[in-house]
Amino acid sequence: MCLNLQCNHWLTLDLETVVNRPGMRGGHQMALDVTSETLYLFGGWDGNQDLADLWSYHIPTHTWTCLAKNTADEVNTGSIH
Repeated sequence: MCLNLQCNHWLTLDLETVVNRPGMRGGHQMALDVTSETLYLFGGWDGNQDLADLWSYHIPTHTWTCLAKNTADEVNTGSIH
């Protein structure tokens, strides 16, 4: 589901058509850039391992982009910072 702020109602997104998206996780970090309407997702825990990937989600186009598959060599990673 996605909230459409212009119409003030929820839209259903078809996740089966989204090929490129992050996997399920917990303990991740997120930040929102209100100017570019982009949400950033970093790391977390997938139930088996700490994740060190970085994703962006462009809200108007409902598009995920993988910015880095593994940032472990560049930053201190882990879940629940």
